Amino acid sequence: LMRQNLQPDDRVLMKIDIEGYEYQLFPHLLATGALCLVDYLHIEWHPNVLSSAMLLSGLSIREAMSMVLSGCPRPPTAITHE
Repeated sequence: LMRQNLQPDDRVLMKIDIEGYEYQLFPHLLATGALCLVDYLHIEWHPNVLSSAMLLSGLSIREAMSMVLSGCPRPPTAITHE
């Protein structure tokens, strides 16, 4: 949807504050390349809502974010917090 609607000169701000579902959404946004279309990414992480079984996986996703985003041709500026 983003690829179909964005123009080359558009600036995109994505704010993600979805109470724990960011851990499910983030890998999908990476796999589809959608995050490489974003100029500014503001994401609020909610590790406190993860089950103990999912905590390590969730924290790994969060810690790998900057490394993965650096693979974008024009990496977004990321602001994160809990």
